Amino acid sequence: MSLATSEGEELWKKGWELLERGVVDKKHDFNLAVLCSINSTLHPRSRTLVLRKALKAEGELWCYTDKRSDKATSIDAGRNIFSWTFWSPRHKIQFSGSGKTRWLGTEESQQLFAALPRHSRKAYATLSAPGSSVAGGNRGLPADWEERDLSATDYAADNFGVLITHLTEVEILFLSREGHQRIRASRQPFRTWELEWLVP
Repeated sequence: MSLATSEGEELWKKGWELLERGVVDKKHDFNLAVLCSINSTLHPRSRTLVLRKALKAEGELWCYTDKRSDKATSIDAGRNIFSWTFWSPRHKIQFSGSGKTRWLGTEESQQLFAALPRHSRKAYATLSAPGSSVAGGNRGLPADWEERDLSATDYAADNFGVLITHLTEVEILFLSREGHQRIRASRQPFRTWELEWLVP
């Protein structure tokens, strides 16, 4: 069924408004997403991460990652279709989207890393890749991490990367006592979105 109602258009608009709000408000429900990729054994792997940018016109969602992580190696191996899921209990809206994921260019990525404070760099500063085995709950950071100044953490830039998912499939679900609503948006890369109603 073709989506031609203002009600459906408003739900589409609301979904992106929540994403944009989630980027700038750390307490917003859409600040955190569940990102799913396919690992080397072809199993789905989900994790919660911070949404860093949401570009409605481009249909892009951005996140930061360690380039040694499982999701990063998935891209490098060609398993680059990622899915994102957001849920807001307050708004009763779920936003799910998927598409091809790529790396932001090195120069732009390094500029973003340079602006990170020391505590944020910690996520990319471990001596071994995320998910590596360690003894006794060791966090994997250099022993003198707490004494280091900002410049002494610059080495972590080598591990820092920005992933960009170019969405081509999106579903937005709105839960309501008056009747749930669900729409699907799909498009060819860099084309106009086509919207349709779905059974909730």
